[in-house]
Amino acid sequence: MFLLFESICVIDGEIQSPLWHEQRYKSAFHKSYNQLPKNSLLEGVLIPEKLKKGKVKLRVSYNQFEKKIEGSKYTSKEIKTLQIIESNSINYSLKYKDRKNLDQLFLKRNSCDDIIILKNGLVTDSSYGNLVFFKNEIGYTPEEPLLKGTRRAKLLHEKKILSKKISVTEIKEYEFCQVINALLDLNESDKIPVDKICF
Repeated sequence: MFLLFESICVIDGEIQSPLWHEQRYKSAFHKSYNQLPKNSLLEGVLIPEKLKKGKVKLRVSYNQFEKKIEGSKYTSKEIKTLQIIESNSINYSLKYKDRKNLDQLFLKRNSCDDIIILKNGLVTDSSYGNLVFFKNEIGYTPEEPLLKGTRRAKLLHEKKILSKKISVTEIKEYEFCQVINALLDLNESDKIPVDKICF
């Protein structure tokens, strides 16, 4: 039984952002098992030849004692519309394999492609990534996401985006938003106009 996992982007056989994944792995491992891991997340990971071309999603599932590694070609899904869903009890602060609560919220999206999850009136994440809202060419990501993603952490570190609290009433002040995750950078993500967000 694997409690946690990391989704890692591999491009042409090269692992992307390994330090950010390692950092989150150590933090999640320590929070879950009250100790630091003995080995690094990517120790012993070899990319098969058939997955050394193009973009690949590497999934490393782990528990206190072992890891499981799977890889598959990555194809992004088109996101054009978002449905706002509120859940004040949702908790996904670590990258758990059990996503039942997120999946249940996703089923409430009506005819939209994905959801924006509100918690206590504040914007958090979509069902599968962090959010960035743009105004005057500046990107803002919610200060309190459900999960602090590796792409989000990297973009904040590079000062390419800023973090701030975004309430549901402030969404319409922005021009568009984008979904980002380990496999989806800003230059690859759909720009979703705020008038395509369903309240």
